[in-house]
Amino acid sequence: MVLVLLLPKLTKVVDSEGNPIPGIEISHGYSGLKAKTSEDGSFDYTSQDVGFEMETVTLVFTDIDGEENGGDFQSKEVAVEVEQTEPGDGGWNNGKFEAEGVEIIMTKD
Repeated sequence: MVLVLLLPKLTKVVDSEGNPIPGIEISHGYSGLKAKTSEDGSFDYTSQDVGFEMETVTLVFTDIDGEENGGDFQSKEVAVEVEQTEPGDGGWNNGKFEAEGVEIIMTKD
């Protein structure tokens, strides 16, 4: 089974005061693909994964910049709700799934 997961720049990572956090790595277990937050905390994440149709996708957020982005933030796993935007073909292709407007709040160690 193949699905395409799209997370556009309407998603962002912030600290507990709402400040954007650059340099946070985003990964998803199935694909091994990674993205990194920009200076404004936003990120694009597109993945083509092997899996089944799903309502949530678990993403892992890891601070790979440490002090460069203001301090060591705790890694965080988040189940992000996704919506199917294109149907599959009834075979291996499960279609496209997207999520928008996701805000991830990270805390310091």
